[in-house]
Amino acid sequence: MRKFEHTPRDLSGWWILVFAALALALYANTLDHPFVGDDRPLIQENPTTAEPSLAGLRDLWIRPYLVGIRPDATTVSLAADHNVYRPITTLTFWLNAALSGLVPVSFRIVNVLLHALAAWVVGLLASRWRGATAGVVAGTIVLFHPIATDLINRMVGRAELLVVLGTAGFLAVQRNAQRHGWTWARTAGASVAAFVALGAKEPGIVLLPLAALQEWLGRPAPPEASDRRWWRGALALGVPLLLYASARAVAVGVPRFERSAYDLLESPLAQAPFAARLPASLSLVVDYVRMVALPWPLMALDFPARFPTWSDAEPWIGMVALAVLVGAAAWTCWRRDPYVLPLVWWLASFFVVSQLIVPAWTYREVRLAYPLLAGAALGVAWLVVGAGWSRPRARAAALASLAAYAIVCSALVVTRNADWRSDLAVAEADVRRDPDRPSAQSKLGDMLDVNGRTQEAERAYQEAARLAPTSYQVWLQLAGFYERQNRLVEARRAYERAMVVDPTFADAFVGLALLDMRAERLDEARTLLLRAEHADPDDPFAQYNLAVLDEWAGKRADAISRLRRLIERHPDHRQAVEALATLTNGASAR
Repeated sequence: MRKFEHTPRDLSGWWILVFAALALALYANTLDHPFVGDDRPLIQENPTTAEPSLAGLRDLWIRPYLVGIRPDATTVSLAADHNVYRPITTLTFWLNAALSGLVPVSFRIVNVLLHALAAWVVGLLASRWRGATAGVVAGTIVLFHPIATDLINRMVGRAELLVVLGTAGFLAVQRNAQRHGWTWARTAGASVAAFVALGAKEPGIVLLPLAALQEWLGRPAPPEASDRRWWRGALALGVPLLLYASARAVAVGVPRFERSAYDLLESPLAQAPFAARLPASLSLVVDYVRMVALPWPLMALDFPARFPTWSDAEPWIGMVALAVLVGAAAWTCWRRDPYVLPLVWWLASFFVVSQLIVPAWTYREVRLAYPLLAGAALGVAWLVVGAGWSRPRARAAALASLAAYAIVCSALVVTRNADWRSDLAVAEADVRRDPDRPSAQSKLGDMLDVNGRTQEAERAYQEAARLAPTSYQVWLQLAGFYERQNRLVEARRAYERAMVVDPTFADAFVGLALLDMRAERLDEARTLLLRAEHADPDDPFAQYNLAVLDEWAGKRADAISRLRRLIERHPDHRQAVEALATLTNGASAR
């Protein structure tokens, strides 16, 4: 069945100015906030942006996202995960820093304007299927939704903004070309949009099924009406895809998924088999539907205390919800009904972030729902316009609902913005909203410790340990806190507790070994470091400290050999590089 065959009126370009003005007003109370969260290591302390250089601009295309590039072209690891490749996002940060310096307000204004532009482009796509009214509805839903607060207040959320902008931009150009033919200008515009979507963040890969689906849906009914320049559309997607895939292969190679000891702040599903991930992944269906439909309260750290299993209700509810969505997509696809496009957009975006296909480090986060919001907004707009829009009462009810949505969401956005005035304020807001969530207490402990409020930090760490006594992370954090306070007996007890909770991680063994090295119990320290090596042969801290013990014992050749192996695997380990240089020059590393 074919629908939407008329030629609808596009959303006017003037709406982008309206959306930009509304977005700036909506986020005015957050523009002067500082860098928060991952903004500090990934932007403020990242040499690619802290010292924007031609070397950084040149090499960002062949380096992982979490690797910084110094002006002399040397690199520094920003995090352990080198599977991530987002050159377009990095490029925008580089340009932002080069033009304005590391000024948070300029970065945040760019995010606000990108959000407004993304909302307008989603509206433009909706209008090219169902007219300008559908475009206004879809754009308004995206613009005012509180999910965007996490993308605008944390500058690293720019990646999701660019994914939606690029995906909707390509689809809007493709739809226009289906109506008026592929020109070289449209081919160039679609190519740029495709490269933005793919190069901004991994969820941009959803553009591929969406572009193929829209090509099939929007193909003119009479075969003779087909555009003979259709190959330009394939070129517009194929060239960016080939460039992206080639550059990604150079930058990150074959993906490697490593589990993390920080099981409350990062996903312990990494390296887990599909069967183990499945119940937790199905539970995310419910979570992401709720985030889009009922976006309050919002949590900066939304990790559960315990990951759902088949004994919980959430996986079964999620399975039913997912089956309904997949069934609706299949039914609309069989009918060749354009409603399949927003359904597939939502589903494809969900599968990327659901842990079903790839076990990512982030289990659940508000900003990951932004691409899902775009698909939902498209579907709602088409439903609103298709449900008796020509009748005055239906039109009035729809307009009143849209106005109420904008008013309520505006209040939620302004309220949520106030939480982002600092990392500590965000952590305190999370604890207020859910004091029984151990990840919130754990993060609050970190922020209180950084701000010198040690007694409150200890209480937060202890509360996290009470709520999640089987978490390796809480005991590791508590041990580190006690060690920084020079409370070594308590630090040892916490490290020992972590070691009992999970002896397959090296961190607690290394921590205990360092305590023994400080107390000059060198034999005990070596035993612990060898246990750490057994738990993780590639752990750089275990290898470095074993080299230190070798040198202390007069085994300089063994120390040099171990440091060389360490540097081969971890070339950014500066302590190892400096120690090797000292040893090879004949000086003592002690």
